[in-house]
Order: sequence, then structure tokens, then C-alpha cells
Amino acid sequence: MPLARKRQRLPEDSEDDDNYNNSDEPGLNADTVVEDGATQGSVVNQLVKKLVRLALACEFSRQPIRRADISTKVLGPHGRWFKQVFEEAQKQLRGKFGMEMTELPMREKVTISQRRAAQRTDKAATTSKAYVLTSTLPPKYRSILPPPQVPTTHLESSYVGLYTFLISVISLSGGSIAEAKLERYLGRTNAEQYTPVDRTEKLLQRLCKEGYLMRIKDSSGGEELVEYMVGPRGKVEVSPEGVVGLVRGVYKDTATDDLDARIMRSMGLNDKKNNSHSKRGPHRRGGEASSGARSQQRNVEEQEESEESSDDI
Repeated sequence: MPLARKRQRLPEDSEDDDNYNNSDEPGLNADTVVEDGATQGSVVNQLVKKLVRLALACEFSRQPIRRADISTKVLGPHGRWFKQVFEEAQKQLRGKFGMEMTELPMREKVTISQRRAAQRTDKAATTSKAYVLTSTLPPKYRSILPPPQVPTTHLESSYVGLYTFLISVISLSGGSIAEAKLERYLGRTNAEQYTPVDRTEKLLQRLCKEGYLMRIKDSSGGEELVEYMVGPRGKVEVSPEGVVGLVRGVYKDTATDDLDARIMRSMGLNDKKNNSHSKRGPHRRGGEASSGARSQQRNVEEQEESEESSDDI
């Protein structure tokens, strides 16, 4: 009677994201045939190209590059190759486009209902599993980049200037601002109803949709409160150094010695000197937007000073 041969069980692909780090399957190398006569190296090369195209397409539409989309639209059955494909795509993006994929920060749980929902989950998420493209160019080259020409240079620079201004105002207000107060700031810049991009209401909706801002509703106290906070994309594109650069551009030679300390206190950061004042405006979207944002900020400052002087009189 022949001996029964036990067939070796092939390892099953785990859907857990942590297993993506084990990218190299045992026994595979660049010359290993994996499917239809193609070697692993050629398959990985095609996956890298697909991931680069996905990243560029998502960034063009200002949508995050989600880990789930990478798995379904790029990797398919090769989920274990995530780390290898991701690292190779990063090299291509840095070397040919001057950009890299940067992971977005987690969305903050600010309302009581959001915090309770997070506590009910068995395993809280530690990463956002979503990325955006950011520039790897040195500041001296980044500052001279013009805004994209799609749809037009004017619209794009206006949009960048508007969200840079709004993010700076929210950051200088301690990280959140009431909707009514934000509307007053918009009124002082003659943008209470219309902006060069779109109607103000639609502009704010677009900024929230694309992750620059977060509109928070909280009715836990019986009365509905609406606040705006800086969204994940806004934190990446307009860093604290960018806010400092915008304020410096507003005051220019009239800045006092304690300007940096006042900015840091307003943003709730440590009182320290900022040595990155060359980084002005957003992280990657052209350099012309800073002037528009600075002019809006200057209008707000001038109106506040006039109101204070009239109150003193």
C-alpha cells in the first residue's frame, strides 16, 4: 500500500496591513517566473509604474492616495509586495518628479461622540493609511515654482492663497475657530460671499472635501456649535513654518523682536526661534500664492488695528 503523501499547504495571503511589510516571498528573486512567463522583476516594474500613475492622478484631483486603493487598483493578488513596490515608486517619484508620498496625519477626535466611538472600537487605528505628494525640492527652487496652469494659473494661485490664508488664521486662533468668527474674517477681506475661485460657501465645502479644513458640528451641550479646524492635507501643505512665513511677509520690516514668540504662542507651540522662515506658503503648490494670502492677512490686521484705535477713542 503506497504511503500517503502530505501536500505542503501554501501560505495564505493575509489581508492585514501589517503583513504588507513582508514584501519578499520566500524563494522568489528577480528571475523567478511568477505568472504567464513574466519574472518577478518585470511584474514589480509594472506595479511600480501603476502606483506612480495612481499617485499623480490622485494628486492632480487633490484626493488622498489610500492604502486600500493601492491594494485593489495596483497590487491585486500581489499584496505581499507592497513594501517593495512602494519603495521603488518613491524612488521614481523623487528622481523624476521631485516629489514623494507623505502619510497624512490622523483626523482628530474632537467631539464627545467621536471620542466615544473611538473608545468602542477594539483596535484603534494608529496611522491614516493615506498619502499625498509633497515636494522634495530645496526651498530655493520651491519658492520660484509657478502655480500649475490647470485649470488656469490665476485660479490655482488664488485657490492656494485662499486656503493658505484660512489655515493660517485658524492656526493662529489656537487650532480651531468658530464659524461666525471665520465669517467675520472673510468679511474683512471682502470674501464674505464671493471669492476669485467660487462662492464662499462652495469654496469652504471644497476645502473640507479635499482635506484642507474640517468643519466640526458639536451639539453635545444642547446647542449646536460649528467650528473649523485644519484638516490632514492642510497640516501637511501649510506647516507651522509656512504660517510663520506668511506672517513675516505681512509685517516685513515692521516686525517686532517678539513676533516669533507671539506667533508660537498663538499656535500653541513652544516659544522658540524659527529658523525656517524661507519656507513661505504651502509645501508644494507654487510660490505666487503667498502674495495673495499676505495681502488678505494685511487687510485683516489693518482693520483690527483701526477697530482697536476707534475703541480707545
